[in-house]
Amino acid sequence: MVIKGFLLQVVWFFLIVSSSSYASVESEQKKYDKLQDKWLYKSYYKLSKKTIKGITKVYNLQADETKQVNSSNTHALLAFMWSMGVNKKFAIADSSLANKNADSIKEQYIAQTVLTIAMYNRGWTELAKDMTQKSQHNPEFSGLSEKFHKEQLFANLMIGSLAIREGDLKVTQEAFNKIALATDKPWLPSLAKTATLAANGSILDAIANTKTLLADPTLTAYEREQLEQLKEKLTKDGSTGESMDIAQLVDRLIFDSIKTESNQAYQQLISQLSDYIENVS
Repeated sequence: MVIKGFLLQVVWFFLIVSSSSYASVESEQKKYDKLQDKWLYKSYYKLSKKTIKGITKVYNLQADETKQVNSSNTHALLAFMWSMGVNKKFAIADSSLANKNADSIKEQYIAQTVLTIAMYNRGWTELAKDMTQKSQHNPEFSGLSEKFHKEQLFANLMIGSLAIREGDLKVTQEAFNKIALATDKPWLPSLAKTATLAANGSILDAIANTKTLLADPTLTAYEREQLEQLKEKLTKDGSTGESMDIAQLVDRLIFDSIKTESNQAYQQLISQLSDYIENVS
């Protein structure tokens, strides 16, 4: 009887948790729908749709035929740039445009990935988790995270960035190992692991990892400065639910560290998107 009563309590607990989670998803979905109806969101959506088409065309005129991109690729990159603590609403708008313009399953997957990152950054955690579960159960997306070449730096960065927020060490390591091989920056997987540890609540381990990273003699002055900031943030704020801020700091550091490894035309694309962000902000 005691065991039976205990089992009933366990079942009841999980029913309550499940019900609460479902209610949160519904609530956050309503907020998402409401955001898309706002004048500012709609105005930006129209502006970005038109402007990014032009920026993409200019890039393709300069790039090799094998390195051409479409509007979906550009919107996804821009959405990620917005997500690095710049503008959470516009990150969602460009993620949606990336999805709308996607021509392949891989492009849909990346668009869904950056949209989920934007949801996490917006604070819509349950909706983000729900989107991830739907992606994981989509047979067309099965195994896609492993199918991006190491040279596809920013696709791997987006995949790894989402994995950090979800505390998924396996996918984090896979994505950032590829980036490390392509950029000759062997410390990147350790940095990504540090952010993942912080997301999982292992703050002391994250701080210890950061101290080890700072001993790497190959770091640039900028990278060392950013890691010092990360260590300080972990020490001060790590235990107070600031994991999203930490993830964004790591995103910015890795983004800045790998953008110079891209081909010249792609660097110019990033520069144009940076100018666009500055003008719109």
